[in-house]
Amino acid sequence: MKTCRVPAEEAIGKCSWCGKMIPDDTPVFAFGGKKRPGMDLSEFEGGAIRVSLATEDREVVAIIPGAGSQARRDGRDLMFMVCSESCGAEMKAAMQNEVCLGDALFGKIEKI
Repeated sequence: MKTCRVPAEEAIGKCSWCGKMIPDDTPVFAFGGKKRPGMDLSEFEGGAIRVSLATEDREVVAIIPGAGSQARRDGRDLMFMVCSESCGAEMKAAMQNEVCLGDALFGKIEKI
């Protein structure tokens, strides 16, 4: 998984999955995720990163909650903002594929 910092104006108000702008007067949907053990995202706390997916020809934007935020206290290392429940469902399915791939790859590496 490659990451790079994203300016706030690219992350706020934009769907992480389809890339559409989310109007100010529209409900926003969000879900959180966990990072892999040993992955250090501390340099990105309070900001956003672009993540290249291995199982999709797509990049998504993840917000990295600050260490003292409610999201982090709730166990979320990353947050994804989406424009609709359907984008959320599609993105969650793709992210689950990423997790399965990572488990398959890293599980085998640990056993070498």
